[in-house]
Amino acid sequence: MTAVEAAPSIAPVDLPTDLATDLALPSRTAPPAVETAAPQVATTATAGVEALKGTVVPAGFPFPRGAVPTVSVSKPQRATISLRDVTPTAAVQFYRQALPAAGYKFLQQGGSDGRTKLTFEGKGQGIQLLAGGDGSPDLVLLLFDNL
Repeated sequence: MTAVEAAPSIAPVDLPTDLATDLALPSRTAPPAVETAAPQVATTATAGVEALKGTVVPAGFPFPRGAVPTVSVSKPQRATISLRDVTPTAAVQFYRQALPAAGYKFLQQGGSDGRTKLTFEGKGQGIQLLAGGDGSPDLVLLLFDNL
């Protein structure tokens, strides 16, 4: 018996049961459709309000109507969320009103090279909105930092 033949009899016992086994341990008999399903799982996990679970973004954080949040960076103390389907101008207008109404203190507005930067603080977090810019006119980013 070679090492290749012995491996399947011991490896599956120690796999977590909540993970899809085709992602953790590819099967030689898995149909091709299983491989094409993997990117859909990754997309679902990174975009939309459901993707914010487990990040530092507080539950119920306001987003402009129709905007789709996408998790770009998620670390224990910070997160970067990009927003699609909202213009930079609409995002700035929305957050200037929505965040103070949600209990966040407006600290400052600035910017350069066509980019607007709003800074807020509240609920144990610092939040920055970066919108637009000469090099990236459609950019809308929210940066969350736990204080």
